[in-house]
Amino acid sequence: MNYDLAAELHRRAEEDQAARRLAAKTHDGLEICRIDADNTAWLKQVIAERSWPGVASVGEQGAKDT
Repeated sequence: MNYDLAAELHRRAEEDQAARRLAAKTHDGLEICRIDADNTAWLKQVIAERSWPGVASVGEQGAKDT
């Protein structure tokens, strides 16, 4: 299992959800757009280099975080 990749997926998922909670309170979606764009670019690179990060490579939580 790739623990570093799983940890990065989890960190990004947590950041994404925190921004969405904050945006719901402040009605500001700009941070969500920034995080979405960053996460999309990063995941495209991961897929190009390693293929989709499934359960075998990042565990169940990592796969859920994708």
